[in-house]
Amino acid sequence: MPELSNEQQQVARERAVQLFRFLKAYAERRESLKRTLAEHEWVLRLRDLPAHPCVVVGHVLLNSGAEDPNEGAGNGTLLTIRRPRLTDPPKPPKVLEDWLEKGWQDPNGEIRVRAEMHVRRGNDTVTEAFAADEQRPVALAEWRARWEAWAQSERPARAAMKAFERLYQLYSRIGLESERVELMLGDGQLRWQRDSERIDHPVLLQRVQLEFDADVPELRLTDADRAPELYGALLTSPDGLPPQQLTQLRRELETRGYHPLEREATDGFLKRVAQLLGSRGVFRPDPLGGPITADPVIERDPVLFLRLRVLGYSAAFDRVLEELESADVEIPSALMRLVGIEPPPSEPEGETELHSPWGEPPDILLSKPANAEQIAIARALERHRAVQVQGPPGTGKSHTIANLIGHLVANGKRVLVTSHTTKALRVLRQHIVEPLRPLAVAVLENDLEGRQQMEEAVRQILAKLTESSERLTKDVESLSADRAKLNAAIDEVTRDLETARAAEYRPIVVNGVSHDPAEAARWVSANRQANDWIPGPLTPGAPLPLAIAEIEDLYASNARISPAEECELEAGLPGAGEIPNPQAFATLVAQAADNIEGDGQRYWTTEPEVAQFGILDDLHRLLNNISDEVARLAPWEREVVKAGHAGGSDVKLWQDLAQQIREAHVVWDEAKPLLLEHDPQIPNGIPSHELAAVYEEIEAHLSQGGTLGWLTLLRRSAWKLAISRSRVNGDAPCLAEHFRALRAEANLRESRRKLQARWTRLAVPAGLPPFDSFGDTPEPALQAYAGRIEARLKTWHEWWHPLEKALDAAGLRWTQVRDDAIAILNPTDPFERDLNLITARLPELVDRRLAVCRALKANRLLNGLEEGLAQYRGPIVSALRAAVKGRDPTAYATVASQLDQLREKMPLFAQRRAYLAKLQEAAPAWATAIQNRVSPHDTGTAPGDAAQAWKWQQLHEELERRAMLDEQALGRRLAQLQSDLRRTTAKLIERKAWLAQVERVDLRARQALQGWADTQRRIGRGTGRRVPELRAEARRLLEQARDAVPVWIMPLSRVAESFHSSKRRFDVVIVDEASQSDVTGLLAWYLGERLLVVGDDEQVSPLDVGQDADATAALIAEHLQGVPNAHLYDGRTSIYNLASQCFGATIRLREHFRCMPAIIDFSNRLSYNGEIRPLRNPASAPLPHVVEYVVPPTLAGRRDGKRNESEARMLVALFKAMAEDRRYRGKTFGAISLLGDEQAGLIQELALQALGAVELESRRFAAGSAAQFQGDERDVILLSMVDSPTGAPLRLRQELHFKQRFNVAASRAKDQLWLVHSLDPERDLKPGDLRRDLIAHVRDPEAHLRKEREALARAESPFEEEVIRRLVAAGYEVTPQVWVGNYRIDMVVGDGQIQVAVECDGDRFHGVDQIPSDMARQAVLERAGWRFVRIRGTRFFRDPDATMAWVTNELEKLGVARATSVPNERSCAGVELRDAIERRAWEIMRELQWVPA
Repeated sequence: MPELSNEQQQVARERAVQLFRFLKAYAERRESLKRTLAEHEWVLRLRDLPAHPCVVVGHVLLNSGAEDPNEGAGNGTLLTIRRPRLTDPPKPPKVLEDWLEKGWQDPNGEIRVRAEMHVRRGNDTVTEAFAADEQRPVALAEWRARWEAWAQSERPARAAMKAFERLYQLYSRIGLESERVELMLGDGQLRWQRDSERIDHPVLLQRVQLEFDADVPELRLTDADRAPELYGALLTSPDGLPPQQLTQLRRELETRGYHPLEREATDGFLKRVAQLLGSRGVFRPDPLGGPITADPVIERDPVLFLRLRVLGYSAAFDRVLEELESADVEIPSALMRLVGIEPPPSEPEGETELHSPWGEPPDILLSKPANAEQIAIARALERHRAVQVQGPPGTGKSHTIANLIGHLVANGKRVLVTSHTTKALRVLRQHIVEPLRPLAVAVLENDLEGRQQMEEAVRQILAKLTESSERLTKDVESLSADRAKLNAAIDEVTRDLETARAAEYRPIVVNGVSHDPAEAARWVSANRQANDWIPGPLTPGAPLPLAIAEIEDLYASNARISPAEECELEAGLPGAGEIPNPQAFATLVAQAADNIEGDGQRYWTTEPEVAQFGILDDLHRLLNNISDEVARLAPWEREVVKAGHAGGSDVKLWQDLAQQIREAHVVWDEAKPLLLEHDPQIPNGIPSHELAAVYEEIEAHLSQGGTLGWLTLLRRSAWKLAISRSRVNGDAPCLAEHFRALRAEANLRESRRKLQARWTRLAVPAGLPPFDSFGDTPEPALQAYAGRIEARLKTWHEWWHPLEKALDAAGLRWTQVRDDAIAILNPTDPFERDLNLITARLPELVDRRLAVCRALKANRLLNGLEEGLAQYRGPIVSALRAAVKGRDPTAYATVASQLDQLREKMPLFAQRRAYLAKLQEAAPAWATAIQNRVSPHDTGTAPGDAAQAWKWQQLHEELERRAMLDEQALGRRLAQLQSDLRRTTAKLIERKAWLAQVERVDLRARQALQGWADTQRRIGRGTGRRVPELRAEARRLLEQARDAVPVWIMPLSRVAESFHSSKRRFDVVIVDEASQSDVTGLLAWYLGERLLVVGDDEQVSPLDVGQDADATAALIAEHLQGVPNAHLYDGRTSIYNLASQCFGATIRLREHFRCMPAIIDFSNRLSYNGEIRPLRNPASAPLPHVVEYVVPPTLAGRRDGKRNESEARMLVALFKAMAEDRRYRGKTFGAISLLGDEQAGLIQELALQALGAVELESRRFAAGSAAQFQGDERDVILLSMVDSPTGAPLRLRQELHFKQRFNVAASRAKDQLWLVHSLDPERDLKPGDLRRDLIAHVRDPEAHLRKEREALARAESPFEEEVIRRLVAAGYEVTPQVWVGNYRIDMVVGDGQIQVAVECDGDRFHGVDQIPSDMARQAVLERAGWRFVRIRGTRFFRDPDATMAWVTNELEKLGVARATSVPNERSCAGVELRDAIERRAWEIMRELQWVPA
């Protein structure tokens, strides 16, 4: 894979630095400093709470002195507000009822009576004064006293109720906006006029959380599991604290944990802060108020306020920049793409293994049911480092992410799942399968819940870490094998299902020829008598295995080979080379009998064994070779060998002779050239050695320049004599070379004389020829004898040394043999004695032992032959074995002859076997019948035309197979296999995940985990004096142990606070609802090696509300030069949009599980071109699924700003009516304003008044905007249009952000969607207006689908028509051609509660090529809860009555009841339900006095 160049890496790093500098500046601009409490959206001072028993402000003790953390005061609750019990005022006397003005029911009001009023007197109307009746003032005084007593006691309760409702509304708001706001408890109110800045804000802050207990009911305020904060931004400035002092104060705060509701220790801390702010700094333990001056004052005045959750991003971006600027950190691939640098290419996509739609891909481990898109996401994430997924509403994003988490942790990955909001994350952990939940910690808006999950995770992780990796590995291997078997079984059943479904369409192919099934059935019936003679079963579709001629030969072999011969041949014959011929057998028998060793055994060290045979045989050959060589020795050679045996001087004599011969040859060889050139002649009678000396002297004299004058010769008479009697080439010698030649002749004569003398003394007596026999030049001939003499001197040792080793190896005590031979023979010559030993006695002993071993070997061979023949069961071979056993050569020869005759038939038998083997592959029963000669296969000819009979049997069997296929049974088997597979996969994921966890967690992390758990136990209820210190230590340990938790689930704001990129990156970061997150969400892109961005640009995107567009543009210009599409970083572009720019192809989730089809169809057409496939069964929720309610003109519904109070009241009344109706028991509700948050706030307030907090909580009711509901859902959603008529068409509303809002709002309801509005779409709205389109859809949700489907026939074939008629006649309610999303079902049979899909297979309107897609469609619908009954045409047309009886039986098994009411019962019930709700809503409106009585 090519790497990035250094230049590319540098550019990527520079642009990444630019990007994060921009993000830091952008975040800092959003994190504007709040200097006064008035700048916050919601504020409540605790001193403003009413004094009532239902309102309890807690206290915190830091210095309890208790070492045990479970000792001390308090239970961790900071504030409790229980819903007070309100009482009604005393009922006024009847005489006062008509005279009282409104307001007396309110204890904070007053009693007022009319001074006079008009009354009827007969037919006249008169004016009557209140005092005209004396009873009235008296009754008023008495009742007023009772009323004032009631009001005095009721006022605190009503104040407590207001506080309760205010906090509950806050609780509901936080639930909708937890990603945006957080609740803070503050104290240490800093009041300070610093230069031009006015500060009036607490400096000691503690994050808190609000809980609602509907069982009491009460609201409880508790500490979040977070450290207290010092609002340092207020304290630092040119006139404020220096950074060092601020750091010291923060460290003290972290370790001591000062709390806004603690008195003594916190007083001291805040006093020190005030004094550090200046010499005139003042601390007041109680709030005194007064003007704010230049002298800093800190007062104790606890306050609750909502803070925007934007802090933390700036610091997080700082950490990223610090790393990027260090130049040693790798930039994630997703960020490279974002800044315009193409990273190295991803891994190439390999072939994707196909699998059954009911099975699972082998390499993807998903613990929950999965569709093709989820599998594609998992594959894409393996191959690419950045993947984008579009998740339209209700398409199972949480399910998909939970599935991916299982796959990822099973492969040892660390995963972070984050989102801009907590709604999508809130239920994610519950989607994770139970065994894996301890590996995932969700830290959302409830810190305590996150800590509890962490504690549970740590407990389980520590427990699992005790398991051995070996055991986990074995479990993984075993489960992997089980999973592979289950997948294979599912594939097999799928093939059977496909076969069953295709049986009605697929031609029957025999020998390459296609046959229509119906035609084949008729032909089989007509030709049974002539062709029904080949026994089955046959291999389906196989051609006739043999040619017709081969079949004829096979049947002919019935006559040529008898059954007995076939039995013998079938049993097997030994090969000709496997048994000895009769002559060899006779030899073996004879050898086996010669096994007597005699007395020679005592010379051997071991008993005779077959294993010795090889050694003895070698020894035998060695002795024979020596004996042969001895026999070939010439007499003189024997003498030389004898000398070699004797050694010493005997050897020396012969060695000297050989040496002398060689020296003589040298003398002769050197003299030869001189003799040939000069032909020297020397005198006889003078010893040759004397002549040689004279010649040498003369030669030297001449060589030195002397002459042979008379004077020289006169002084040397010997010279003169020699010269006179010597001749060279016939002349007298005169030159130095002449005398050299004469000297050579003299030396040669002397050499021969000496050699002849030695030869005659030594060699001739030994038998060698006389010296004279070698002629005048004996040296060449004698030279040959010299070599032979030397060789024979070594012969004895060359014999004896290897022989001695061989004798020892054979275990022969040869020294004992020699000693015995000496004792018996007593030879005088040692040589002859030893020679006799190795040529006679030793061979005799070896031959005897060899014969015994040969007998052992022969017996072994005969026994082996007998055993080898035992494997053959034929009678002939058995007789041969008997002959071997009896060692009977005659019988053996007879049986061997019979065996030879049988072997001659082996080629014919082999051919017969080959034909039968071919036949066996495709027609085993036919092959068996021929082999066993079962009639009619026992003759020499075939019973009929084999080709026709084969075709008949193939067609007959295929028709039988197709008739026997039970698709319902296969479906049940498939369902069981799926269940087993899912269970096995879940176990495999769990085991693999824990194995990866055991291998990942090192000693340091394990110690940190254990330390954190122990520290949390020490903290206990959080009331001991060491708790702040312990909490600080727990946070430090959690930092170290964080990597030990493989899956973290938290919103982006918590990610910014919690994770440092300097730690090890996550393997995978998953960003959900990415279309809601602005560019600050790019922080998550930096934290992972791989990135999965999940979102939907058709849903609500960031709007940059309240931001300065010019300031943002300036930041872009300053920081994003060179970054692609920099102008889009304006706060309105989501990170999903950014991913779309650089990630490539997007995977879209299409299967919709949330809404009823009639609900989701609006969004599907509005935003997704109809590509979403709704899969919910419409019968699973009561009708109607979509309801319009138009606020009547009598209510005067008018929009006021972004509020429409009449519409809000009507919506709440409808909600209350549904909450009271038993048909909505257990249903959850929500209300969405289609225009701003103000209407939602009003609805929430009215709902609280009308239903109370307990009912709202039990229904999970919340009212909010589309953005606030994104990622959330309810069973029933009520939409408020807000807009009202103005007398003219409203401004066209079709902008993208409104389209996104409408898409989200219209897709939150699971079962029922109500649209409450005050408009006449024809009069008030223009064509193309989103509001008009939504109203049109709600009025007739089937209109679009109806237009599309009206063109389709209600039944597509006569087959379906006949089935429908029979089902209706049987009393079932049948709906033909039912659409479920984009899928169509032939017909649906239902009873209002249960619906079953009925499919007809085998008509001519569907081809076999549609079967795979049809099976995939069924798998998807089964995953969505549909159940199927399939009717096969071939079965139906053969016996319609029996087939329909089977269908009704299957329907009864599935619980479908026969119709007992009119077909439109459901639709009628829907109308009745709607009418009942609307009637009750009007009653509620009147009860609440929201409409005139």
